[in-house]
Amino acid sequence: MESHGLKHCGLNGASVKRTEEGVRVEGQGSSVKGGVVIQTEAATNWTAGMFIEGVGDEQTSQTVFSSTSKEGNTSTATLEQVNGKVGYSAAFSRDGQQLTYSVFIYRDGALQASLGGIRSGEVTVHSVQNPELPPIVRPLGMTYDACMQACFRLSCAYCEHLYNGAQRTLPGGAREWQFDVSHPELHLKDGRVVEGDEVVMREELHKSKRQLHPLGAEQIQIQTTAPAIELRDENVTRACSIR
Repeated sequence: MESHGLKHCGLNGASVKRTEEGVRVEGQGSSVKGGVVIQTEAATNWTAGMFIEGVGDEQTSQTVFSSTSKEGNTSTATLEQVNGKVGYSAAFSRDGQQLTYSVFIYRDGALQASLGGIRSGEVTVHSVQNPELPPIVRPLGMTYDACMQACFRLSCAYCEHLYNGAQRTLPGGAREWQFDVSHPELHLKDGRVVEGDEVVMREELHKSKRQLHPLGAEQIQIQTTAPAIELRDENVTRACSIR
């Protein structure tokens, strides 16, 4: 199955269906992380709009995004929702070693806060619901119907906006994951509370490890305990060949 030149196949028994809007992946139940493998052919940039469906505010879901390069290096981002609060974490592995990473929080493109030296897999940012701050995009796990009802009550139109995610390889070879934020109140591990609409988690790459011509990801894997995930407006930028 192809969408925008990308190849998709189901993971752990999940079914992958092509729709008019994009690709829909249906899992096998909350006990199994169903998902999809996306062949990206050394893409230095992968982006997608996402709807993670069928998980209410009082339930738990975990969605894991992983990328793998031809050299075997991996990077992973995990979004875990517990009672409406979403935790963000990342892990980066290069040459068999775990690397630290930095987190950057933006609002309307302006940096609001940052934190560095984070151990791989450590959660340092939580998106927390605040009734006084309406969601920026359709909240992670909220069904479309519930979102439309909330929009009607709040007289807003955030259902029109997808929850977006991206994986990038930057000049020099450092990798990062970027996610839009549903609820703009963000709690950092060091006690700070800021408002933001975007979380970026970036690999901390030593100067000696930087690459003149970095390669991108060969594939992206998405696994979730939610019943379904929809991917729309997927796009990739592939690495240029150097002759």
